[in-house]
Amino acid sequence: NPPRWALKWLRERLVGEPKRHDRRIYVSRADASMRRVANESDLIPLLAERGFETLLPGELGLQDQLRAFAEAEVVLGPHGAGLANLCASSRATVIELQRRDDFRAAYFAQANAQGLEYWYLLCRPVGRWNLRVEIAEMERTLDAAGID
Repeated sequence: NPPRWALKWLRERLVGEPKRHDRRIYVSRADASMRRVANESDLIPLLAERGFETLLPGELGLQDQLRAFAEAEVVLGPHGAGLANLCASSRATVIELQRRDDFRAAYFAQANAQGLEYWYLLCRPVGRWNLRVEIAEMERTLDAAGID
């Protein structure tokens, strides 16, 4: 549970103040060995309709990752290391995808410490580590969070 002042200090040192706060980012784990979204090919079109871009952190350098999160209005993605860049966000709404059988509160604590709005969607487990997003539930969550 990091203190707000420490996250602010870190954000200021790493990225500074961005010129925009309008990006909607879906953080994919397609290149990860676990916590992947099994039906990502169904999810991405829905998100694209709502203005989301897909970000694969492993394809970007650290500065580009941090800049994307700093410029984000919304950050959505499955629980995992890809969300560690939330430290660069100052105004984003966070929507974390979590397995129903393995809820982890680390990014809730971080978002809370930063004063970010936090939502989560509990997803059906697939295999030992992956998850499946129910598209209708994702639509309801986006609507409830005011992301049209």
